[in-house]
Amino acid sequence: MCLGIPGKILDIVDEDNSIAKVDVSGVKRNVNVALVRPEGIAPGDWVLIHVGFAMSKIDEDEARETMKALALMGEVYTDELQEHCATCSDEALPATVLCVDNQSGLALVQMEGMTIEVDVTLVEAVLPGDALLVHGGVAISRL
Repeated sequence: MCLGIPGKILDIVDEDNSIAKVDVSGVKRNVNVALVRPEGIAPGDWVLIHVGFAMSKIDEDEARETMKALALMGEVYTDELQEHCATCSDEALPATVLCVDNQSGLALVQMEGMTIEVDVTLVEAVLPGDALLVHGGVAISRL
């Protein structure tokens, strides 16, 4: 099961990489909207988001109903909003950027004593030395 959190598209901030600024329960985040772009996406539209990716486009009524259902879940929902994944029970982990390939949108990071490659397209202007939160191989925010 995948827990999708409703978010409202505020702006398309990077057309080339399909990145939108989305309001998720009052928190503004960059989200990859490539999967829903074929459906047509614009500011004011609602999407279901998981791990920084818009998985499907929904209408406002469905967004409201989903938010009500999620609120009833209590801690599982609030954990998801605070970067704890209710789907895989994993937390986002801090990582330090070692080097960035801006063309591919990938970076090498140091995380828990290991060097790994992560997708950094959801975080704006990543540079070596930056501290990021990483979940599922994707940088989801700057620390």
